[in-house]
Amino acid sequence: MPVAKGETPEGWALTTLDKAGDWSTGGTPRRDNSAFFGGDIPWVKSGDLRDGTVTRTEETITREALRASAAKLLPAGTVSLALYGATIGRLGILGIPASTNQACANCVVSDEVVNRKFLFYFLLAQREALVGAGQGGAQPNLTNGIVRDWAFALAPRPEQTRIVAKIEELLKHLNTSREHLAKAPKILKVFRQSVLAAACSEGESVPIGQVILDIKYGTAQKCTPKQVGVPVLRIPNIGEGTIVPNDLKYAKLPSKELAALGLQPQDILMIRSNGSVSLVGKPAMISDKEAGFAYAGYLIRLRTDHSRMLPAYLTLALQTHDVREQIEIPARSTSGVHNINATEIKQLRVNVPTIEKQAATVEEVETFFKLADKIEKRVAAATKRADRLTQAILAKAFRGELVPTEAELARREGRDYEPASVLLERIKAQRGADTASKNGDTRRTQTPKRRDAGAARRAGRSRQN
Repeated sequence: MPVAKGETPEGWALTTLDKAGDWSTGGTPRRDNSAFFGGDIPWVKSGDLRDGTVTRTEETITREALRASAAKLLPAGTVSLALYGATIGRLGILGIPASTNQACANCVVSDEVVNRKFLFYFLLAQREALVGAGQGGAQPNLTNGIVRDWAFALAPRPEQTRIVAKIEELLKHLNTSREHLAKAPKILKVFRQSVLAAACSEGESVPIGQVILDIKYGTAQKCTPKQVGVPVLRIPNIGEGTIVPNDLKYAKLPSKELAALGLQPQDILMIRSNGSVSLVGKPAMISDKEAGFAYAGYLIRLRTDHSRMLPAYLTLALQTHDVREQIEIPARSTSGVHNINATEIKQLRVNVPTIEKQAATVEEVETFFKLADKIEKRVAAATKRADRLTQAILAKAFRGELVPTEAELARREGRDYEPASVLLERIKAQRGADTASKNGDTRRTQTPKRRDAGAARRAGRSRQN
C-alpha cells in the first residue's frame, strides 16, 4: 500500500520517488526502418522485466535508432518498472547498458544516496498499490508522473544496505522452500503412476475389445452456451478420471441421436482427437450427475461388460504408463491433430484380474489418491503462504522492523549518524549543482553571434525598465 505520513521510522524521511534518481521513459524506433534494429544496443521491452537482473534482451537497436527515438542509453544498474499492459508492475535492474521502450519507467540512481536494490525492493513492496493506481480503461496504465510522485520512505544510506542484505538473506531461504515445493507436483505424479502400475499389473492381458459391449463417437451437432436442449460434454470437461461439469454447452439433438448418445452412469468417455498427444485417450467415468448428457465428436464412449470389467477399474487401467505408451507412440507418428479411433481403442491391451480383485484395487487406489490429493492441497496452500511471506518481509523492511535502524545503532554505539533528511538536502544540492553546470555548459557552447544577440536583448530590456 502507498506509504502514509507518520509511518516512517526514526531517521527516515518521507519523500517522493522523484528524489530517488533521474527518471525517464524509453522510446520505440520506427519498425519500418530496418536500419534501426539489429544493432549493438540491447533494447529492453517491458516483457524483458522479470523481477530480477536484466542481462539479455529479445531485440537490439542501433545508434541511429537511439538518436531518432526518445530512447536513451541507460547505464547498468538502472532500475526499470513496467508501466502498462500485461506486464504492468514488473521490475528489473539493468545488468548491462541498454535502452528501453516507452512502456518502461527508468530510474538512474546515485549509489551514494540510494541503494538501487533498496529502490527495487521498495517498488516490489508497492507493486500491488501501484498497479491499483494505474489509470486507463480496458487495462491499468501507469504514467511516469504517477511513479515520480509516489511516496517514498527513504532510510539513512547505511541502513539501506543492511535492509537489502537482510531481505536477500530471507528471500534466499524462501526461494529454496519454493523450489522444494515446486518439485512436489512432479513427485506426486510419479507416485500416482507407481500406484497405478502396481495396482493394474495382475491378471490376464486382453484387448479392450473383449471387455466392452459398445463403443460410439459423439455428436457433430453445433453446441452453444444457451441452455436449450441437453448438456454436451466436451474435451474441457474431461478431468482426472472424472467429469468436470464446468462451462457446459448445449445442443438440441434429434430424439433418435439422443437415445443413441445419452450417457449412463459408469460409461467411460475418452478424448479421441487433440493437438496434444498427452490428452489423446484421456478417460473420465460418468457419474449419476451426468446421466442423460450427450457428448461431442472429439470424444468417444466406452460401455463395459460389467461381468468382466468394472468401469472404475478400466478408467484406472487406461491411465497406466503401459496403456499410455500404446496410445501415444502411434499417435506421435501423425502430424498436427493426433487421433485414436474405435478400432485402435479395441486393440489396446489391459490386464484383467477377477472382478473381486478389480473392486479391491479400485478401493486401494482411491485411498492412495486421496492421500496424494491432500498432500497436493497442502503444497498449494504452502506455496500461497510463501508468496504472502515475500510481501510480509518487504512490508516489515519498509516499516523499519527488519533490521535495527541507524538511529538505534547510533544510540547504542554512542555516535552520530546522518538522517535521511540530510541525505535529501544533499540530493537537492547535487541536483542544483548539476542544473547550474548544464546551464553553464549551454552558455559556453553558444556562438559569439548568439552571445552578442542575447546581450543586446538583455540590454534592451534594461533600458526599458
